[in-house]
Amino acid sequence: MFTTKHFIWIGICILFILIMNHYAKKEDFTLQNACYFFMFICLLSETTKMMSDMIPSVHGGMHLNPQSLPFHICSILLFIAAYITFGKDGPLKQKMINFFAVVGTCGGIAAILIPTYGVEFNVANVYQCFMYHAALTWFSLYLIRFKHANLGMQAFKDNLVVLFALLIFNWLN
Repeated sequence: MFTTKHFIWIGICILFILIMNHYAKKEDFTLQNACYFFMFICLLSETTKMMSDMIPSVHGGMHLNPQSLPFHICSILLFIAAYITFGKDGPLKQKMINFFAVVGTCGGIAAILIPTYGVEFNVANVYQCFMYHAALTWFSLYLIRFKHANLGMQAFKDNLVVLFALLIFNWLN
């Protein structure tokens, strides 16, 4: 599972997370600054993923491969990040931040350790996958480190409810 290239990617991701963590501390990032930066990474990531997954259409031309936008937890976090960035402050936004911080940290680290697109350095989706998940991990850790996320028992219960709801939604589809 772990090859030399994979360890290099892990090192690149760790370096990115450490640099961004240091930069956020040095520049005194506000939550809004961090959100805008992460949304920029999301936009770049999704554009790269979509453009590298164009396939020939039976009617001529190209179209987006339907598998390029998997509906898994990392894709859902894009919508949550958008809500955190542009949504109204309040209890719902705080619950979203709490959920994002925990799920993003665990999921980002897991995705870096389990590369879905491989580890080759000449494949655009590999860059997209590793860099998106490194940014996801950084942003999640930012929410925790700068105390934007509450990690108490109530947040734990709320997160379990959201995960259970997503499980049911996924099971019904």
